[in-house]
Parts: sequence; C-alpha cells; structure tokens
Amino acid sequence: MIILDKEDKVLAVNRLEELRDNILGQLEEMKDLITELSRENHLIWERARSYWHTSITNNLAEESGSFLGCMVNFSDTVKELREHIACEEGEEEPCQDKK
Repeated sequence: MIILDKEDKVLAVNRLEELRDNILGQLEEMKDLITELSRENHLIWERARSYWHTSITNNLAEESGSFLGCMVNFSDTVKELREHIACEEGEEEPCQDKK
C-alpha cells in the first residue's frame, strides 16, 4: 500500500479532474463522429444520445443534482475527496465519514 502525503493526494484529485475533462472531450468527438456517420439515419445518434451519451456526460459534468443526472455525480465525488483530505490534515471539523 502506498501512503500519499497531502500534496500527492491533492495532485491525484486534480488528475481525476483532468481525466474527466479528457473523457468529456472524447465524448464530444464521439458525438461528432456518430453524427457524421449517421447523416442519412439521424435515429442512430438520437438513440446513442438518449441511451448512453447524455447519461455519461451529465454524470461527469460540473453541475450537481441535475434532473437528468444521478444523485452523486463526479463533481460531488471530487468535492468529497477534497473535504476528506482537508479533514485528514485537521483543516476541517468534524472529521467523519458521511454514510
């Protein structure tokens, strides 16, 4: 098991956000490709958008608790991780897991 100091943990959370941004960019590229490939049959993109593209995008998006999103999205997880790191360092009280 690797024990990370606070700086490494903060860097790791920042990396998670970078990965999210990369994924969102790739989702946009996927949308563009599907749209281009399905010019003659727009239902292909509409199904992709309805069944998976919107769900993934909303769950990774900045907004929390959106109508189409989930109860806990990626941004909520990042916020919780940052609070946990601050709590471990004694910067935030009370320090307890929220279940």
